[in-house]
Amino acid sequence: MDENIGNPFEKINNIETSQELLDIAFEKSLKTNISSRTRSAIERSRNHELNRINTAANVIVDRIERIISQFPTIENIHPFYQEMADLFCGTDELKILETTSLGSNEEYLLTSTKDS
Repeated sequence: MDENIGNPFEKINNIETSQELLDIAFEKSLKTNISSRTRSAIERSRNHELNRINTAANVIVDRIERIISQFPTIENIHPFYQEMADLFCGTDELKILETTSLGSNEEYLLTSTKDS
């Protein structure tokens, strides 16, 4: 009997909305500690804000990676679901999305926020 019969998406946990994801990230960033030992108050404040931004970015990236890792690859699901995916959006497009690494997207996100 084929072991990939059954709903391959039933083990996917709740996926937060974008607003919920931002709320979680910003809430965790508020809890960052000030561990800077610089003398200038401006430098301490700057370092604290940079730590908060980095914490928020890391939380968002970790959550998105966790969401992506829960989804099965197109090759590992039952042919019925492969056919459904092909009808909805095309399996070639899904395969391209599967091979795109989150690391390169993370680098894009971090560099694009520097420019704004």
